[in-house]
Amino acid sequence: MQGIDIVCDNVKAIKKNFPQWTPEQQLKGAISAYNARPKNVRSNDKMDIGTTKNDYSNDVIARAQCLERKGFGN
Repeated sequence: MQGIDIVCDNVKAIKKNFPQWTPEQQLKGAISAYNARPKNVRSNDKMDIGTTKNDYSNDVIARAQCLERKGFGN
């Protein structure tokens, strides 16, 4: 639950900082911010710079998609 609260707070921060981003971009930014803090998300194309392996949000999304394909989350 704490992790969900952190992501929700990050979504709010990213929406405030980047209102022009699509909802998908904002969620990806919030995931990146979970690892590197909202202030370190500076642009859509380089949002993962400074995160774990510089690919944190893409990695989390890929894992979530894999779990969904295997029937988790339904």
